[in-house]
Amino acid sequence: MWVNIVVLVLASLLLAAMLRARWRAHSFAKYDGPRLAAIIKEAERAITDLVRPHCPDARVFSFGATYLDPRHLAIWIATTTDAERDALRGSKALRRKLRAALRAAGYPRAAISRVAFGFESQETVRRDHKGSWYLALK
Repeated sequence: MWVNIVVLVLASLLLAAMLRARWRAHSFAKYDGPRLAAIIKEAERAITDLVRPHCPDARVFSFGATYLDPRHLAIWIATTTDAERDALRGSKALRRKLRAALRAAGYPRAAISRVAFGFESQETVRRDHKGSWYLALK
């Protein structure tokens, strides 16, 4: 039994070393966690400034596995009503501005095209997801 445990531990260490080497070789390696987090917060502020003229109560938040790769980021824009959400969602010009805000904040250029943008309203969350943003985003 202890042999199985030793083999499992060694395999885990080998996998961790391989993943770390792959990460260091990756072009995003210069974006450490704290620096990337600061860039994301700056981009969120800029995006909030972009959407507030169209939707004064809009909130912007993000999540993702950016510690694995900066491409794994989702930025959500939360509105009060479905009509506000639909207006923002349908604007191609706004999407271009959102990606430009990421570039201006210093987000890794190679990852920007893969960042996902989502739009949802509190109205829909209340109606369709029992008021739970967790359920709405799941």
